[in-house]
Amino acid sequence: MKIARIVSGCLIALLLTSSMGFAETYQSVKITADKLNIREDMAIDATILGSLDQETVVGTSELTDGWYKISYSGKPAYISADYAEVVEDFSIGYITGQNVNVRDVPSTEESTVLSRLSDAEIQIHAKENDWYHITTADGVEGYVFADLVSLEDGNLSSNADAANLISIAKSKLGCPYAWAQEGPNSFDCSGFAKYCFKQAYGIDLPHSASAISQKGTRVSKSELQAGDLVFFATSGSGSVNHVGIYIGNGDFIHASSSSSNGHQVHINSVTTGYYSTAYKWAQRLSI
Repeated sequence: MKIARIVSGCLIALLLTSSMGFAETYQSVKITADKLNIREDMAIDATILGSLDQETVVGTSELTDGWYKISYSGKPAYISADYAEVVEDFSIGYITGQNVNVRDVPSTEESTVLSRLSDAEIQIHAKENDWYHITTADGVEGYVFADLVSLEDGNLSSNADAANLISIAKSKLGCPYAWAQEGPNSFDCSGFAKYCFKQAYGIDLPHSASAISQKGTRVSKSELQAGDLVFFATSGSGSVNHVGIYIGNGDFIHASSSSSNGHQVHINSVTTGYYSTAYKWAQRLSI
């Protein structure tokens, strides 16, 4: 299966290149060094933006002169190919909109809609102009508009100061839930996240769970770290309308309007109970 998948990926890239011009192809690589620096440019003396731990898997979109191009906080960055090995012939990405069309060709004209996706994980094979060539979880291959895709680079941001953030958040345990409030003594859910991040980092988040959910970098549930923002759909619409702060060990802290939580800042689980089923995704901010 692995060989077949690699051959398929190569054929896709070849067809894209020959029929439509140059296509930027995607892979996933695993870091082999104890810690690998992320650099601003393709040079050993270029500014260091961050680092990746050994065994971390990250998506790449180019290999040039011994450097892999990656996405770091939404901007191009580079890691040395000497300390990374290819593990997949695609990169992971996420659909960030609702009912996003997957088309049979990279165009809105004379194309057929093969599928529609909402907040879904996808495999990215290549990028041609403003379109990604993707495969969905159901095995549908097609094209989606690039502006509606977030690249997976959740392992790239440092949460070294998460202890301070969590300490601030926990200091508000028991404070009452109040619509449209952002502290210091009462909060709604987005107001609570806004308050904590402002106090810990000086970051001014919007006062809206939906708006906050588009900040930072998407993180898979299995890769959650303390300090990540976690989002939920609790209204029945399927859209994000609630936010909390992940504190580790499967738990998150949030300003809860639920009577079962006492209408107050409370700690719940993202792995069991109600919030595990209402869970949508997580975002990591670069601090």
